Amino acid sequence: MNNFPWFDELPDNYTDLSSGNESESSAFSLSSSGKSNQAASDKEHLCSSSTKCHIIGVANLNRFIKKIDKAASMDDQAADLVAKCVNTFVKDVSMRLVTLAKYRNAEPSTLDLKFTLKREYNMEFPHTTNFE
Repeated sequence: MNNFPWFDELPDNYTDLSSGNESESSAFSLSSSGKSNQAASDKEHLCSSSTKCHIIGVANLNRFIKKIDKAASMDDQAADLVAKCVNTFVKDVSMRLVTLAKYRNAEPSTLDLKFTLKREYNMEFPHTTNFE
């Protein structure tokens, strides 16, 4: 997998998001579980493959930049690239944490999110007692 998955668009095939360390049988058991799941997966892919719908809009991105530096601005190409990177990052993280939750036969939780961010992006957040 690419070292910078948030930079390029994710591939059309979401069935193999493994890190390459798993055996063929474990990767196969996670990615192929029947025709009914395949139809649901196709529907999910069609809903999520729209590049017109960004998680962060250009207007919100410009407001955020103005809060940081009032003199800063961003052209349309840069805003589109940042929006694309954010969109791809969120898709990648969400697909990985859902896959992890499916592997555990449980609902996705904050522990899945923490594990995914730590393992794939080396991101950690301070421990808070109210969060747990």
